Amino acid sequence: MDNDSPLLAAVIADPWQDQPRLAFADDIGRRGEEQRGEFVRLQIGLTSGMYPGLEQRPAGNGMEQVAYRMRWLEVQERESNLRLSGAPAWAAPVSALAGGWQFERGFIWRASLTAEAFLAHGAELLSLAPITHVELTSVKPVLEKLLESPLLLRVQSLSLAGNELNDEDAMRLATSTNLAHIWWLDLSQNPIGQTGLRAIIRWPGLAGLWYLGLNGNPFDPRETFGHEGAVISDARLPEAGQALEAEFGPIRWLHYYPELGQDYPPSPNQPPPRIRI
Repeated sequence: MDNDSPLLAAVIADPWQDQPRLAFADDIGRRGEEQRGEFVRLQIGLTSGMYPGLEQRPAGNGMEQVAYRMRWLEVQERESNLRLSGAPAWAAPVSALAGGWQFERGFIWRASLTAEAFLAHGAELLSLAPITHVELTSVKPVLEKLLESPLLLRVQSLSLAGNELNDEDAMRLATSTNLAHIWWLDLSQNPIGQTGLRAIIRWPGLAGLWYLGLNGNPFDPRETFGHEGAVISDARLPEAGQALEAEFGPIRWLHYYPELGQDYPPSPNQPPPRIRI
């Protein structure tokens, strides 16, 4: 299928809806690419239970439960086989521009590349797949150009981890008008301290954040967590976080929200949250 297909454009325009993806799968199957269409349906089915035999998990521990589990494993194995055999070819247009990528619900949703490559080829890249999450490297030399790029308005989650960004860089981030649609931002492993974070809090450019990654940074005022297995059982806001909220009012990214999932950090592979504090 051509990259300028209106069905692909519909998937890109509404990346969180399954119906455009299923319409694409049906159409491409009729055009002779049955495995590509099957792969889309299988990944959607494993995620949302929209595949025959996976629609509703039976209650209890009887034979129906065993049959459901066996069906789920069959579908998972088929999806894995199709992904291993077909993904390199299906991803070829994206992999020509990005060094890393990942399929979910039948399409590539995540791409990793240098900031310079994103500035040069981002428009083309974002026209090839419903990419909502971008991971950028070598950011510092082109940070100002990056923050001036309207391409960022087409991104909903962004990783700038490990880019040697400092407080001044964080202040530039905070005042950018092109980060308004980003709800998930990873600034981990950067020397950003209290001055940079206060700029992020104070200015409106990142007002839509729900998650801010700060692991390995010199200042991290976010909630600390207790766990029971993989599930968060307790969250406590440290004194530094309490002081920031006393000064600025509620700050969403300081807190863990169960609505964003049981694990922390929340996965960027989900729609921007609609809940309110």
